[in-house]
Amino acid sequence: MPLCDMHRTLFCWALNKHMLNSTSSVYQAAELDEPTPSYKNLFTETRAENETFLLWTTLEGAISVLREARVNDTIGPLFRWVIIATDFTETDILPVLAPGDRVVVLKVHQKLEFINFDAKDCWEYLGGSYASLSRFGLVRFFTIGKWTSLTKWTLAATVFSPFHGFYGKVFTVAAMPVNLVQFRKVINGTVYYGGYFFEILNTMARTLKFQYRIVEPTDMNYGNPTENGSWNGIIGMVQRKEVDLAVGPFSVTAERREVIDYLISVKRERLALMMKKPDHNVLQSAILVFKPFRFDIWLYWGTSIVFSGVVIWLMTRINPEDLNFSALFTWRGKTDGRLLLRSLWYSFGMAITQGGDIPSQGQKVANKVLIGFLWLTYYVLAATYTANLIAFMSVTIVKNPINNLEELVASNYKMGVIGQSAHQLIFQEATSGIFQRVWNHIQKDPDNLVANEIVGVQRVLTQPNFVFITESTLIDFIIASECELLKADETFIPRDLSFVIQKNSPYQRIFNQALLTLRESGLCAKWIKQYSPANKCDQLEKESSATTLSILALQGPFFLLAAGVSLGFLVLLIEITVFRSQQRSRIHPIKVINVKCAYQGKR
Repeated sequence: MPLCDMHRTLFCWALNKHMLNSTSSVYQAAELDEPTPSYKNLFTETRAENETFLLWTTLEGAISVLREARVNDTIGPLFRWVIIATDFTETDILPVLAPGDRVVVLKVHQKLEFINFDAKDCWEYLGGSYASLSRFGLVRFFTIGKWTSLTKWTLAATVFSPFHGFYGKVFTVAAMPVNLVQFRKVINGTVYYGGYFFEILNTMARTLKFQYRIVEPTDMNYGNPTENGSWNGIIGMVQRKEVDLAVGPFSVTAERREVIDYLISVKRERLALMMKKPDHNVLQSAILVFKPFRFDIWLYWGTSIVFSGVVIWLMTRINPEDLNFSALFTWRGKTDGRLLLRSLWYSFGMAITQGGDIPSQGQKVANKVLIGFLWLTYYVLAATYTANLIAFMSVTIVKNPINNLEELVASNYKMGVIGQSAHQLIFQEATSGIFQRVWNHIQKDPDNLVANEIVGVQRVLTQPNFVFITESTLIDFIIASECELLKADETFIPRDLSFVIQKNSPYQRIFNQALLTLRESGLCAKWIKQYSPANKCDQLEKESSATTLSILALQGPFFLLAAGVSLGFLVLLIEITVFRSQQRSRIHPIKVINVKCAYQGKR
């Protein structure tokens, strides 16, 4: 509220025109030796940035009030103090001031008498002839203006110095390690944090010239409401004003906003599903050799082999010198049978780019033209098949067993989130729809509320039927090194991640300005890329394409080889059986005649 009208007196003119603004609140202390309890209560309220305090008391009272203000964090670069000194000088209060304090002292060099107009809430000047105005610098006061009855006010500088940072002020910051995102180290007994979010905080500290000390929550939780209405975890620490700021991936929720405030968003995030890749399917690998072509292509290819063999057989039988079409379609027994088999076999050899003996022995030009075009056709088909087969064998395409929340709820998979987190609140507070159904599944087993990200990842790795719900970016970090895991296609619940600050904190605007500058500079995008791990799985896939394919990828052709050998031996046994049967039918009984030979003559 304004102290008084602008041109009423020396005091009113000086304060209204040079020291206050329309949003300032001015407080006064009576001429007492120490601040009254009612004055102390001013420090227990949350103060606004650039709020002005007017102090008029004795030296002892001024020192006591300033010390109380220091304890309650209401003196410093964001607050303005006007001290009226009557029986002491500005140098007398130097011991209780610190660099960055915005303090001015109005020193009255001759006695001034004031009376108070309650109706106008104004201090009225009645007498006196000389006064000076001094502004506190880093270590001492500088005179910036004087007043006399003749010259009125003469000011050499602005009354309050502009904001240049916090001059080494120490803020208390709450944080906890977040696996793969926010790292904690202890060096010589001192706790240090690193990662994307602390890159932001460290840059803000350098820009705004402040320091910070880290405090960790005893329960290592982000914060959830308790039964008595209070909050636990880091959110509870900020609510109770045990810390000034909380740094980490805090989700912005309406329920948390009731007890704390957020800075502007430092990252946009969505939730996703993380699961383990399905086990290797032996049957799928066995039929991989047939994957490059669809069934209709295989059907056309097989039909073309038979058709080409018949055409070769017909053209081989045609004699250009004797066009006897009736003889062309006359079956000539074993001769035509052998020729047809040779033609079909040669057609099959062309289809697999192996060839064979030309049935016509290359005597006819028409056969050469036909066979030339057939070779070209089959070569293109075989080359296309070979290229696709290599692609199918070199690149493993894994189909996600679960793609969205609807499929997850309808499956027999278990699901879980981090306990005591905003993720839990999202599903727990849902009253209908898919989120409520997900929460009904989660609460069936208390183990579904995992302690942290690492526990959730271990559950997914050891229990193939478990799905972990967490941030999409975090899942990308994890699957970059854990090649057995994958992320569902669908993401959901877009939300902002931000830092947490006390409710109605006077530092909120300053921190938001610094964060906005960082975002516009592109540094945030740089740090996200810097802390994103290299994808080891992609590198393994690139390396595997240049190495020998495994037996799992080639078991299909080996199955065909085994089937061919088995079929060949079966046909061989059949041929042996048929041949022996025919041999028995051709054997005739031989009649043995005993012949007696007489040897005549002498030896």
